[in-house]
Amino acid sequence: MVKLASSINKNLIKSGKAEFQQGNASALPWNDNEFSVVVGIETFFFWLEPEASLKEIFRVLAPGGRLVLEMAYNKDDGRDHTKQIEKYNLKLYSGEEMTTLLKASGFSDISIDYYHSLWLPFKGYVVPKGMIVKAKKSKG
Repeated sequence: MVKLASSINKNLIKSGKAEFQQGNASALPWNDNEFSVVVGIETFFFWLEPEASLKEIFRVLAPGGRLVLEMAYNKDDGRDHTKQIEKYNLKLYSGEEMTTLLKASGFSDISIDYYHSLWLPFKGYVVPKGMIVKAKKSKG
């Protein structure tokens, strides 16, 4: 994905407006308070150390910075994800669990929103209730 994103966004990279790196969310290679926004799309359920990763994201976010996580698969969607959990080694979360994790990591202004009818390219799989998690790092 880093290669693809870098290829598509060559001009942004050249201008210094974008950078793409592969890494581990629980050991981010950036300074404290460096970013205004961190976004994770379809990745959180793969993170091996979710608590450590959220604390790292909190660390690199500037005061007032925002975190957005999107998860099509989640415990609140009313589907049986046993096959996906086994095949992809996923760990699913409920909105309540996400709120608890985020609060424990220092985040505030936490909101959990849901969206409907996203088609995924897995044999016509329709997600009835995808999750969007938003949180902020307080300004101090």
